[in-house]
Amino acid sequence: MPTRRKALIALGITATLAGCSEPESEPDSEESDDGSILDNNDIDIEQEEEEDENENNNLEDQLEEDLEGSDPVEEPTSETQTILDQAGRRVDGGEYIYWEFELYRTVELNLRTTVRQGSEVDIIITETTEFNQFERGNRYRFYDVSQEDTIGDDTSQRLGAGEYVVFIYNRGRQTASVDIELTARE
Repeated sequence: MPTRRKALIALGITATLAGCSEPESEPDSEESDDGSILDNNDIDIEQEEEEDENENNNLEDQLEEDLEGSDPVEEPTSETQTILDQAGRRVDGGEYIYWEFELYRTVELNLRTTVRQGSEVDIIITETTEFNQFERGNRYRFYDVSQEDTIGDDTSQRLGAGEYVVFIYNRGRQTASVDIELTARE
């Protein structure tokens, strides 16, 4: 059985990697919703609210001036979001590494890979339940966006909402250095 390594990605579409250490909080700090650390000793909330209000008024005045006589601007209909972007990811012979991610709606997935050094690898996108079959040594199904025995490619496919796994499996004997980028677009 191949050796496994794991990194987690939650997509909606945001990403976090397991095994990464988070910064330690200092006693007078608290973590905000976006993961940044706020130092309670350095924040004057009333002053910031007044500054924000003044800034908003100035921005509104500037926006009104800018919009006079201008044509309406079309907003983009969809945005590409990066699920995974790793350069030079080492995968030893006989090992695999995987990332879990979740899609909350149907998207076009684009998988771009390059094996910079070493042997050909399999880069597979499958459902979580099918990945469990792979880990047990059973046959498993995967999506067409996957790349078997590749030294690099650029593939895409529409996938619906669900829980997925992308994994790099190096069936060869040499260590492979792989660049992988997985993006989603509505």
